[in-house]
Amino acid sequence: MKIVVQENGEKPIKMLIPTWLFANRVGANLVAKKLQEQGIHLDKKQALALVKYLNAYRKKHKDWVLVDVQSADGSCVTIKV
Repeated sequence: MKIVVQENGEKPIKMLIPTWLFANRVGANLVAKKLQEQGIHLDKKQALALVKYLNAYRKKHKDWVLVDVQSADGSCVTIKV
């Protein structure tokens, strides 16, 4: 995963985070737990299926942009998986 934060006129900040840190069985369990705290029912089996689907999609689409946000002042945040 690559996170790029760029403010208007500044040098961009780039962070590389290995995808396996969040796209695994432990990450799926953490997501399920946090969603249940928010009142969204997602069991561990469903969360693991979601992670497997996301990994397959990521392998098929190499430059998948998950988030691309631009503010009015020219700042930009991009997350590629």
